[in-house]
Amino acid sequence: MNFFYTYLLQSSVSIMVLYFIYWLFLKKDTFFSVNRFFLTGSIIFSLLFPLFRWNINLSDSNAPYVYLLDTVTITPDKLEAVVSSQISLFKMIVIVYMTGASLFFIRFLFQVFQVFTLVKRSGISRQQGIKLVFIDRHYQPFSFFGIVFIPKSLGESKDLLQIIEHERVHVRQNHSFDLLLLELLTIIQWYNPIIWFYRRSIKSIHEYLADEGVIILGFSKINYQELLLGQSLGIQVNDLTNNFNHSLLKNRIMMMTKPRSGAFSGWKATLALPVMLGLVTIFSTSVNTGLAKEYPNAAQITVHSSMPMDVEIPAIITPGEDTIPKAAAKEPVYEVVKTMPEFNGGFDALVNYLVTNVKYPEEAKKNNITGTVFVSFIVEKNGKVSNPSILKSANPLLDDEALRVVAAMPNWKPGLNDEGVAVNVKFNLPIKFALDNKDVKEEKK
Repeated sequence: MNFFYTYLLQSSVSIMVLYFIYWLFLKKDTFFSVNRFFLTGSIIFSLLFPLFRWNINLSDSNAPYVYLLDTVTITPDKLEAVVSSQISLFKMIVIVYMTGASLFFIRFLFQVFQVFTLVKRSGISRQQGIKLVFIDRHYQPFSFFGIVFIPKSLGESKDLLQIIEHERVHVRQNHSFDLLLLELLTIIQWYNPIIWFYRRSIKSIHEYLADEGVIILGFSKINYQELLLGQSLGIQVNDLTNNFNHSLLKNRIMMMTKPRSGAFSGWKATLALPVMLGLVTIFSTSVNTGLAKEYPNAAQITVHSSMPMDVEIPAIITPGEDTIPKAAAKEPVYEVVKTMPEFNGGFDALVNYLVTNVKYPEEAKKNNITGTVFVSFIVEKNGKVSNPSILKSANPLLDDEALRVVAAMPNWKPGLNDEGVAVNVKFNLPIKFALDNKDVKEEKK
């Protein structure tokens, strides 16, 4: 679930940054095809790049590296109020997000159903080498993939040829694919206000391209502009279609009369390349510099994302050693792999398991002992948890309890390497033991 939140955040930031580049440098240019490619490419890039991770190892072979899970806080009453509120907040966010996404998905299905209903009701004919559907209702002329929809009232109009040529550009340039991409983006990021600017900009560019295509054929620019004005009162079917007269008449007419942008303007889209590289570097690249977090009295373990460790991790504290599962000797253990292991149900389920099973030691409560225990363990390639050990000690009483619960963990989903093969992966988990008494100070080693 944490990956899901991270994906939405990184994708949203990318969408906003790239649209800002378009708005600042490209919006007023007449290189419509370049602008279309930039906007649709920005969407595809933003939806895909957070799904991938690249690891760069800049450390020397002897540098310590520690991979930490989020801290879980344990109190005598089990769930600390902060932890409980966080879990509830996450669940609420998921419910709100899924509700919005579901509504927009239903909206998308309804729009597709609406178009196909018009086709079924009116039938398809051919004219001017294109599929036509003559509809009864007073809709604006529009196209959807290879089909052009024309109101029957325009069937004998002298302007029909211009309308067909306009829609032919939409069909020939596959503008409907862009609209499907917009619908996918809207379903995934319905909460992001920038996507509505994307929708308006891409649809505007579609109309600019179609207008340009009609003028190039030799039709009178004045007569064509009058045709646009005459069709301005029609009803738009839905957002999934390319409508003959989108509600941008002023901008469309201005673009038809505007001088062509200079050749340099066509290259301004390349400004996005260093920005995209920066986004990938910041969000999708893990750099191992070999700089580990320093924890007093912690057992520093040398592991690299690209190198296996062929040794067993010794436990500083090993109560009931026979009960603690150990990994097979000389089994490679990785710190970071392409697909990291996951507790069944995600981090929220891990928190629930720990706060349900950890028993705050009575003697520790009696003596006001608190502290954070850093437990290291391995998730084996079969999902079993082994080699629990203390990376940083808080107090023997707290250490023993943390080790006991980690050793008893149920199986995880194992980690996978670049080839998709299950491997052993090491984790480090901070477990914080806290008391409600504000005057209690954590015992320091």
